[in-house]
Amino acid sequence: MNFSNVQKIVYLLFVLSSLLLGNWAQAESRLALVIGNGAYPEKKQGINDVAALTNPKYDAEDMAELLQNSGFTLVDDAGRNLPLIDGTKQQMDAAIDKFLDKLNRTPDAVAWYYYSGHGVYLKDVKRPSESANYLLPVGHNFRADDPAGIKYYAVNAHELKDRLQNTPVKNRLMIFDACRQKLELAESKGFGAGDEFRPMDPEHGLMVVHATLHSYLSFGNPNERNSNFTKYLLSALKQQTSKYITQAISFGISQVTAANKSISEKYHLHPRVEGLLSEDFCLADCGSKEIPVLPPKIPEQTIVQPVPPRPPVVNKGKTFTNSIGMEFVSIPAGSFMMGNDCKDDPFTEQNECASISSDEFPYHKVDIVKAFYMGKTEVTQAQWYAVMGNNPAEFKKEKVGLDTRNHPIENVSWVDVVEFIRKLNAKENTDKYRLPTEAEWEYAARVGSTTKWYFGDDESRLGEYAWYDKNSGSQTHLVGQKKPNNFGLYDMEGNVWEWTCSEYAAYSSNKQTQCNQSVIGRRVLRGGSWNYEANYVRSATRGNGDTTDRFSNLGFRLISSP
Repeated sequence: MNFSNVQKIVYLLFVLSSLLLGNWAQAESRLALVIGNGAYPEKKQGINDVAALTNPKYDAEDMAELLQNSGFTLVDDAGRNLPLIDGTKQQMDAAIDKFLDKLNRTPDAVAWYYYSGHGVYLKDVKRPSESANYLLPVGHNFRADDPAGIKYYAVNAHELKDRLQNTPVKNRLMIFDACRQKLELAESKGFGAGDEFRPMDPEHGLMVVHATLHSYLSFGNPNERNSNFTKYLLSALKQQTSKYITQAISFGISQVTAANKSISEKYHLHPRVEGLLSEDFCLADCGSKEIPVLPPKIPEQTIVQPVPPRPPVVNKGKTFTNSIGMEFVSIPAGSFMMGNDCKDDPFTEQNECASISSDEFPYHKVDIVKAFYMGKTEVTQAQWYAVMGNNPAEFKKEKVGLDTRNHPIENVSWVDVVEFIRKLNAKENTDKYRLPTEAEWEYAARVGSTTKWYFGDDESRLGEYAWYDKNSGSQTHLVGQKKPNNFGLYDMEGNVWEWTCSEYAAYSSNKQTQCNQSVIGRRVLRGGSWNYEANYVRSATRGNGDTTDRFSNLGFRLISSP
């Protein structure tokens, strides 16, 4: 069949349009619903108890622009590629239905839900299971003396979470910049609470980010375009488009908390993150702006290079090496005395115990009823890279001037570590890897000792066993170069602080023997680090950090079930 020139042009245009439509379809694998509600009715006592907000409109517009530039297709109440601004209940419901419908038809999508505006927690006294967080639409007068009106005229955020989790999509992200004012609800009418949001308890595959959580409020900023939280979040997302989204969000949260130092305490923000994504992703090409320390084409079995010979070890228990070169040593079950047995009053400054933190008391017996394996060393930069494909460490070769692949990984949050563990378990088709509890860590560090350090109380010997402020040269060092303890564990004191899975609390709570799986709150840190003095690298010393904290002196080691 012969084609005329016009027919050829038409055919080429058809092919080109098909390719473009194909690319557009691929872009729809990133779907977002962005809502900004600020045009609430005028606040009048007895008529409407929520005030109008200036920032949400711009928060939503700026978030929408960022997401569209990152390949997301937006969905509003009419199915358009636009944010929903000042949505009524009917419009919010319609937008949510269309968003979820698209997700149900696009199982490989990344789902992003963002809301800026008023939100409250409604406690249903008569039906506690129906207590939930609510997002307030515009177009209705919400009154503190009519809490039932919130239930019927607002959007139930917990139901939205459940519906989102029921889609086939594996990666879902919800961000709430809500809780802009206290709304003291009338408890006599069967409802209570009604000010700040409560945790959402998402399943795996859904990450929920709150500008704040219970006991705190989020704040707008009438003198700026964006609210305080969204301003820093947008800045972090724009700066870190090639970083994993969990890292970018954590960076944004760190910027928010850093900004707290320059404002009045009553305006402080306390962002929190719940849940984990199934697979991390980047707004742009992951790593396109970062040159990793380790070349990506090196086979995994050669990434972990041998370290120099180590001192002899007393422990002759079983050991094993996993697929990425981590060495583990068996730790038997047993009992030990946990904490500090200093006999002087720890709360006065006129005794030798004055430098001991009160959280190390009381001295108490703990039973470790199950044996476990513990990593001989802290997890290294090379091992992290083998699993995660990146290297967030502060002390890389370009800074230290040495090959740092066998230095401990640092600058990783507790949330980052949980994702590392998930991927390592998946890589080896197991569920045996986890962080140690605080009690397991101290038991393994002490090896039956009751002294300051497992080798005794003589500080002059500490340099044989630990990298700390007097010998570190203000940096991390190769793992396994100091003397081990009698279990064969290296660097249990110094080099980097180590995350545990235990919530930071008083010993009387017994949380030191438990793992807390929630991604919010504070976790216990153990071991001290390269920039801490001797008193802080004792076996009993307790540190603590928020699950999103990242520092250049903070790493981890793993344990494994037998």
